[in-house]
Amino acid sequence: MRFLRANDHLGDRSKSSRIFAPPDFTRYRAVSRLTRDIFKRHTDLVEPLSLDEAYLDVTENKTGLPTATRVASTIREQIRQELNLTASAGVAANKVFARLASNWRKPDGLFVIQPEEVDSFLLPLLVGRLTGVGNVTGERLEKLGVTTVRELPDLHLEALENDRGERGAHGAERRRLRESSPSARIRCSVDHYEGGLNNEHLYSYDIPWMRG
Repeated sequence: MRFLRANDHLGDRSKSSRIFAPPDFTRYRAVSRLTRDIFKRHTDLVEPLSLDEAYLDVTENKTGLPTATRVASTIREQIRQELNLTASAGVAANKVFARLASNWRKPDGLFVIQPEEVDSFLLPLLVGRLTGVGNVTGERLEKLGVTTVRELPDLHLEALENDRGERGAHGAERRRLRESSPSARIRCSVDHYEGGLNNEHLYSYDIPWMRG
């Protein structure tokens, strides 16, 4: 249930065939509350990211399910049965990996990164897949000879400081340390409606809805 943004990248569809519908935020918020209620059945440690997605810490879950994977599967099934929506979820030991996992099998998917599988999953990834690494940062890292996560440990902190500034480098180090404690995290997001189109483009100016 992400939000479609008006854009100019709709494949071969002609402008005359496009239908721009204004967002129904009242309905979105109502469904968001119902989804949050489902999350809260399993843990009180819910960190909302938007109306349709959140992180859940299920290191100790309220329903007594034996694994975080079982919790994620149950949540997805409850969303399907009660809200008639699909949801995607990623399960991992921290939020960084859970975010990666949740995007891996969208839509209507579940992906788990076990602690012993972190290296085999993470190291071959392009650095652009990491949270917070956008186009600009990716280009800077490429200039420093880093294209995959495997190459990041070879990058000296001094080089990152010189390129990104001391604050950015030390901030990255603090984030890494905060994520080091063992836990079980789920990132869950409600998917788009079936047959929906999700192709986003962020404009630098407002576009009126339903323009004739």
